[in-house]
Formats: sequence, structure tokens, C-alpha cells
Amino acid sequence: MARAGGEDPMTQVAPAAAPDRRVVRRRLWVAGLVCWAAAAVAYGALHLVYGPRPVYIHIRWAPAVNDGTRQQLEERFALVDGEQLDGRTWGYTLADQSPQNIRAFVGEPAVEDTHYIHRTAFRPWRFAPVRRYLVERWWIPGGLEGFSYLAVLFGVIAVGAGLLERVVPGITGTLVLARPRPDAVFVLIFVAALLPRLYLATTAPYIHDEENASIPRSRLISFAPDDLNLPIRSQNHPALPAYFVKFSSTFFGTRPLGYRMLHVITGMATIALIYLIAAQWYGVVAGRWAAALLAFNEYYVGVSSRATAHVPHLFFLALAIYAFTGFLRRQRAGYLYGSAVALGLAFYCKEHSALLLPVFALAVLQRPYRHWFRSVHVYLASALLLLVIAPDLLWNATAGEETRQATYGDHLQRIGGLGFSPYPLVFYARSVVRWLHPIVTGRPLVDATAEYFSMNPVFGVLLLGAVLAATARRRLLENSGFLVILFWVVWGFFTAIRPGGSPKDLDPVSWIWVDVTMFPAVILAGALLATAAGRVRFVALAVAAAAFLYASVVLLGT
Repeated sequence: MARAGGEDPMTQVAPAAAPDRRVVRRRLWVAGLVCWAAAAVAYGALHLVYGPRPVYIHIRWAPAVNDGTRQQLEERFALVDGEQLDGRTWGYTLADQSPQNIRAFVGEPAVEDTHYIHRTAFRPWRFAPVRRYLVERWWIPGGLEGFSYLAVLFGVIAVGAGLLERVVPGITGTLVLARPRPDAVFVLIFVAALLPRLYLATTAPYIHDEENASIPRSRLISFAPDDLNLPIRSQNHPALPAYFVKFSSTFFGTRPLGYRMLHVITGMATIALIYLIAAQWYGVVAGRWAAALLAFNEYYVGVSSRATAHVPHLFFLALAIYAFTGFLRRQRAGYLYGSAVALGLAFYCKEHSALLLPVFALAVLQRPYRHWFRSVHVYLASALLLLVIAPDLLWNATAGEETRQATYGDHLQRIGGLGFSPYPLVFYARSVVRWLHPIVTGRPLVDATAEYFSMNPVFGVLLLGAVLAATARRRLLENSGFLVILFWVVWGFFTAIRPGGSPKDLDPVSWIWVDVTMFPAVILAGALLATAAGRVRFVALAVAAAAFLYASVVLLGT
């Protein structure tokens, strides 16, 4: 029987005296300030030595401009790497961003129009695509820029951890003062999972959701005071995923890898969160299995390599689950508030994240946690969730019927009543369901998201088998109640509704809606693979090996 807790997943702590909480907070805050100071120095040196990063602009030349004149004007205005886009419109890297140079070519009679240029302030637009520095050793300014961004990020993490330590004493103290010993096996899994994602993010063509939703929406976001545009909603869902694409393209450029890089990073962070959850409940070996099952199934490899809403949605859901399992393990109120904030951020990616709210409530109704309903924290955490999503609630309450963006009402119209839907099963065995559906119903399966990878049926059998085993024999795994509830509430909801309408071009049904169920599934499967013995262990390992081999063949073929 798997045990709850187990050895610490990321570090094994040598016995030591309890750290002084004030010392821990002080060290975190000092580390954060040092990171921010280093970022300021690096960013200042970058701009003093190399200036602003070159940007990509469009210029439409006047009809009278011939090739010779155009080449002379390109040299005069420091326009390099020219490419003809459409007719008289050319794309350039603008090497000289001085107001004098921009004023000169904006006023040039040979320039009919421009794009990504502020024609009255004589500067590039804030959201203009960036290019790498036009120097021979471009990696030096690139390294300074990357270091400054990472230092800011680490500073935010350190200061945030210090604030968290103040709210929830002891949550970070042990980790800060511990003598760490990394889990080498997990590090290998992590690196092996990162490589195919970087390759796909660099080489894979854009899919529909990238070309028609996330990337175009991100280009509309502007932080410029004179052109401020910070939308709450995109076309079909809240706009937080568009901000991910915006930040990614700002920091990493506007090539495919640039748009997708933050999603790759966030997808890898999600793997680490699932590893931590499984390792804390069932031990390090279970954590390794859970991480591998998530990292190498085809569906998650595909979505975590692309700039769509799925990765930030799954990341914030994983963060909410991680915080909530921390509450179940330690029964500290701070984790409830953390899960509320994370769930609210997930809601800003996809509204059906709200399904986790009844999941959390049912988990707290279990006997060891019922007394929390007599405390104020459960209700304050719920109020915090409502506060986080209040702007989106207000937008929907005030949106008229004429709005072109999808509202909650439009999404609810996609529910056609009670019935049976095979689509949740498609997530785990698309090829099998696609084959069986016309045999059983006489109609082909309609798949509006066929461009996404789905996990192979061997993976599906392994994960669904683990969930069924944990459901039928609760004593098989300790503390599996929350994971079982999470799986069946989400799975059951989408299985029990018939497809309805498709207002505003919304898909009436999608098998991707149940993707969060793979989190409890991989954790339970990891725990069972780590603890199985005898013939059961042999069969389970054989199925897991077949699933990984199947996925490898599919991904290599792709």
C-alpha cells in the first residue's frame, strides 16, 4: 500500500534545528533585491552599449519607387534584412530607431505607408516584433537581456516566497536552509521532456488556434500609455492566454519559438508540479512515474509545444491542485487562499475551470477536513476566488446581446441537456472511439480539434485502469479520495451532457475539455506503478513500456 508523504521529492534534508522564520524571510527578501539590482545593472549596460533591440516594421513604397531607389532608401534609413511581403509592401529590421531617422522616413515622399511605427511620436509601436541585435557577437547582448529578465523573475519568486513565508510560516523555511540533493532521475526525465518540446516549438507549423486566436489577439495588447489596450476577454474566453503569448513574443521574439517559448517553460513547470504532488503523497518513485506519464504522452507533448490557451490553463489548474493538496496534507489555511488565487487565474484561461470548485468542496467534506467548514477560512477563500474573477463576472453581466465576443450564456448554450457523450473517452483513446463510433451510431465521429495530438490508447488504458483500480479499491492507495473525486466530477460532467448549439462559431463539443483529468490519472498511475508487486507489477510495467514506445513512434513519425 502506497504511503502518504514519503521522502521529500526535490531534496532530502539533513537533520537541523528549525530555522528562524524571520531569518528565512530576510534572506528571501535580500535575495530578491539582489536579483533586481543585478537585473538593473545588466539592462542598463545593455542599453548603454547596444541601445534598444531592433524591431521589425512594414513599409509600403510609393508606385514610382524602383528597385534602385528602394535600395538607396534602405541604406539611408538603416533598413536591413528586407523581404517583399505583398506587392509594394516590404518587411524590414529597423536598425536605427532614433526619432530623427523615423521622422525622416515617415516624411519621405517615397514612403506611402508604414506599420508598427507611431507616425506622430516617431518611434516604433510598443508591440512591434523584435529582432536580435545586429552585431557579430549577437549572443552578448542577447545574454545580457536574457539575464536581466531571469534576474527579475527570480527576484519576484524570492520576494513572493518571502511574503508567502510571512503569511504561512514554515512553508519555505525548510527548503531555504536545507542541504539539497537533487533527484537525478527526475532531472533526466525533465531534460528528456524538454528537448522534443523545443524541437516542435521551433519547427512545427502553426495550428488554427495559434494563427486565428492566440497570436493575433496577443498583438492587440498594448502597454503604451498613449495606446493602452489591456483586454479582459478574447473572442471566446478570457484573455489571460493572450498575455502569455504577448510576453513570450516580447522576450523571445516573433518567430515560432518566440511565440511558444513561455508555453514550453510553463508546460515544463506543470510537469514539475505534478511530480511534486505525486512525490509528496506517494514517494519519489511515484513522482517520477507521474512526471514521465505526463511528460511523454502525445497530447501533452503537443499542447505544451504550442502557443494556445491550454498550457496556461493546465498550469494554473496544476498550481491550484498543488496548493489544495498542500492544504489536505498540512491543514493550513494559507494553502486554501493559494488554491483560490490559482483557480481564479485558471478561470481567466478557460471558464470551465470553475468545475474544480465543487471538487474542492467535496474533498473538504471528507471526515478529516469537515471541521474546516466551521472556520472562516473556507468562506474567505471562496470570497477571494470571486474577487479574483470579479472583472470577468462584471464584463459578462454588462455585455449586451450584440457583443461579438462569447459570453457565459453563449457557452451554456453548448449544453444540449442530459444524455451521454463519448467525447471524454476520446481524450484517452481517440483512434478506438473514432473506429467504434460509426459502428455503434451509424455516424462518423465529429472531431473539431483533429489538429491536436491525442494520447495513444495504450496510455489511455494504463491511466483509466489506474483510476478504476483506485476507485474500486480505496484502500489500495491512501489519500486517493481527492484525486478520485477530481477525475470523476470532471469526467462525469462532460460525459453526462449532450452537445447543444454553437453560437458565435463556438465548437458544440470537444474532447479536450477533460484534459485536467489526466493530472489525477497520472498521479494515481504513478503511485500504482511504484507500489505494484509480483505479476501485477510485470503487467503494469509492460503496459507502460508499450505506451511509451507507441508514443515515441508517433512523435518521431510526426
